[in-house]
Amino acid sequence: MARAAIDTALASPAKADQAKLASAGNGGAWMSTVLEDLTTFQEYGWYESGRTKITTLQVSSVNLDLEQPEVRLINCIDSSAVVIRSQADNKPVSAGTGTKKPKKVSSSVVYAPSATGGAKRWWLIAEQELGAC
Repeated sequence: MARAAIDTALASPAKADQAKLASAGNGGAWMSTVLEDLTTFQEYGWYESGRTKITTLQVSSVNLDLEQPEVRLINCIDSSAVVIRSQADNKPVSAGTGTKKPKKVSSSVVYAPSATGGAKRWWLIAEQELGAC
């Protein structure tokens, strides 16, 4: 859900809404990265077409004894259908095509309340690329 919200935001950066990204479970350092990407897209007049797919997901660790319980995942992310395009002419930008090979990433999710308060929920707070799947 968190990643799908990012694809939706990058497809229409001018309409992107931080609250919607947060309500989909994006938070922490990961949210900062997403907001930086949105700012770049807006500054350069870009948008994203295509969708990112998570092709595999496995749990690498679980620590429920923390104040904010944490689960670490290893994901295989396929962005081969993603193309970054210019809003001016809808043509792909030179650095805008997805990679041919899926990427392996480590994702950290924590169970915590939002920064503005409210009920606890799971948040995607960080991702680190590990190489190819």
